[in-house]
Amino acid sequence: MEDQILKDGSNRGLILILTMFTLIGSNMRINIIIFICGLFCWFEIYILSRKKHNHEVAILRMLILSIPLSFIDIFGNPYGESLISWFNIFFLIAVITYLLKYSIIKKIYFDHLSLLSLLLIMISIIPVIIGGNFFDGLKQYINIVVSFLLIVIGNSFKYNISDRDRDTLKIDYISATIITAIGLIIQIFFIQILNIEIGNYNFFGGYRHAYGFLFADYSFLSLYLSSGAMMLYSFDKKNIFPRGRFILYFGLILVTSILTSARTGIVAFIAVFIFYNLPNILTLIKKGSIKSISIISGIILMIFSSYFLVDKTRGIAKFSDSGRMALNRKAFGVFKENPFLGIGFGSTNYEGMLPHNLLFQYLAQGGLLFTIPLILFLLIVVWTAYKRDKSLVPPLMCVLLGSFFVPNIFDSRFVPILFLLISIKKTNVNNI
Repeated sequence: MEDQILKDGSNRGLILILTMFTLIGSNMRINIIIFICGLFCWFEIYILSRKKHNHEVAILRMLILSIPLSFIDIFGNPYGESLISWFNIFFLIAVITYLLKYSIIKKIYFDHLSLLSLLLIMISIIPVIIGGNFFDGLKQYINIVVSFLLIVIGNSFKYNISDRDRDTLKIDYISATIITAIGLIIQIFFIQILNIEIGNYNFFGGYRHAYGFLFADYSFLSLYLSSGAMMLYSFDKKNIFPRGRFILYFGLILVTSILTSARTGIVAFIAVFIFYNLPNILTLIKKGSIKSISIISGIILMIFSSYFLVDKTRGIAKFSDSGRMALNRKAFGVFKENPFLGIGFGSTNYEGMLPHNLLFQYLAQGGLLFTIPLILFLLIVVWTAYKRDKSLVPPLMCVLLGSFFVPNIFDSRFVPILFLLISIKKTNVNNI
């Protein structure tokens, strides 16, 4: 299994080179060179992937591996300058493939999850229409719809995706977080040792060094890294990674998640990690197994180590809620004034900073009409993951728990990918 999947890594190596070159060169006004290098690397990645996989798998691999670069455009500029990122390009190719190949040549398949996704796509239009700024609301709508569309697309793609392909895509997700972690280490080295600022970096309040790598949001970055660590932990039940390499990757991703200075990722990880291991711990305790002591000791060590690192990165503000409770109270007040439809999508339509909480944000923006179907949909996604592929439940739960501490979780790029991975698991479905 290792020879077949883990060593299928030529394209992952190319992404590592491209990502590091983009990180270092983005502030050097070599935008055209970054674009040309990106074009060459992605073309080569597609060719390499097509030697072992079909077109659908090749595009999905490129989509997943482009997450580290998804918050900048294809020239290395901030994403907002053009909105043309490699992630968006590969998503559009996936959509075009779906429309041309599956709606014309092959049958389109719908299961319960893809049908619910289509329903959410339609319901999501209402907050766009009622919002004060249509185009601003449309941008938020598009980011939300990407997650739902990838479920619909994945549900038809899955009939051309083997179990080996699915494992390859999961390892690509893990590999992309490892690449991101390496990039963060390089960013810290440049800033702290060479005194050269690269990537997204801020120094807050005289005590917090916030490292964002190429991500636009520090909490998104920490949550993405933690989800990769959780994916590695839950997926490696198949023992694909050699033990030494597993420990190295696992530690690297978790530590860098904390080094971002955002707490969202590590808090979500520890909570889900304990919940995920609790049944096994209780079973081992009942059996009187000494293994339970080692697991509990490992969890305690992880908590204290995380606390120590958080204290080093945030100092006196390690227990601060960063104003989240005040934002939530304000959002709930907005919801009470507009309980059924909310005030609509768009950050400019909302006075002040958006609440860092999925529930309060969508209650304020979409009201009960949007929020209730959304929450039910997310619960069904978790249940579907549990029934189809239990290894995807922990990283999904990690991200969903983190969504209660960040705004606009559907802007994260990695939420749509987790939804996609769930949708491509074969099940018995009715075709339409």
